[in-house]
Amino acid sequence: MKLKSLLYSVFVSGVFSLNCGNNTHKWVACNESSTGSGKYVGYLAIKDPYFSDPIPIKAIEEIQKMHFGSGAVDNTQVHPNYKIYKCQYTGQTWALSVSLVYNRKKIVRNGDWDTAIAEMIGAMNEHKTFQSTINTDAGSMTIEAFHLSKSGYY
Repeated sequence: MKLKSLLYSVFVSGVFSLNCGNNTHKWVACNESSTGSGKYVGYLAIKDPYFSDPIPIKAIEEIQKMHFGSGAVDNTQVHPNYKIYKCQYTGQTWALSVSLVYNRKKIVRNGDWDTAIAEMIGAMNEHKTFQSTINTDAGSMTIEAFHLSKSGYY
């Protein structure tokens, strides 16, 4: 199962790659990229010394499903969305979290940020961190993915 997880990680990192700074001791910015509703800048959390299993590629699809467009909300508050996800290919259990904030300056449709989500998770795997943010002129999103299988709870 680790081999499949590693192959998914290599695929994700290779296909969805961003240039990001050194996150060994601090949050870092990644280069500007484009998504369905315009340009964005991503940020990665500090490298996690316990990061050993890459976030599976199927988790990208789950997180993309958790993202909803700005038309679904009528305010500029934080809108969190959580999910426990068990990857059918690796057998790993993950806690997935997406927190969205829209500033109402621009409409974001469902799926507009799918490319950004995939790129940021690829960067998270490459830079060994479980948290990132996507910042656009329409709002922002925090992505978190924690491997629960090693925690003893699942």
